[in-house]
Amino acid sequence: MVADLPNSVELTLQAFRSLGCSGDLVHAPRSNVSVEALIHQLNTDPTAIAHTQLFEADGQPTLVLVCGTRAPDPTSLASVLSVGKISGVPNHVAARWTRQDPLAMAPVGHPQNLPVVIDLDLSRHATVWVPAGHPDYLFTTSYAELLRITAGTAAEVVAYRGPSKP
Repeated sequence: MVADLPNSVELTLQAFRSLGCSGDLVHAPRSNVSVEALIHQLNTDPTAIAHTQLFEADGQPTLVLVCGTRAPDPTSLASVLSVGKISGVPNHVAARWTRQDPLAMAPVGHPQNLPVVIDLDLSRHATVWVPAGHPDYLFTTSYAELLRITAGTAAEVVAYRGPSKP
């Protein structure tokens, strides 16, 4: 274990490792870094960096991963999940359900397994950078591995379906 990791990152890294993930934990402080600098530091395409958001689908928490340049579409998500009511959740609720920073929720490492939907746009990348429980940490993985470790649903759930925006 790396010394001085935030607790949420340590728990997330343990979860990734226990699920057989061999990716890397990357410290990428964002407080004084532009998006362009982060992309340069990671040497990646901005659409390979996943953004996570927690929704409530008919009363159940559901985590959604999309390209960082896009936003989940609640109507598409409701259709994929076959639910009648879907809504975003406030940050304090997301933090309570995941025990992670709501701005950097990892796909694993929560107190209970959450349903996960992973947008198909992320499958275009050999390496996907996912939040690791704290805004300054990311974990490298693949789309196939994300589906395996989360028992996730692959679907198109973004609001914008044109060319990727930088």
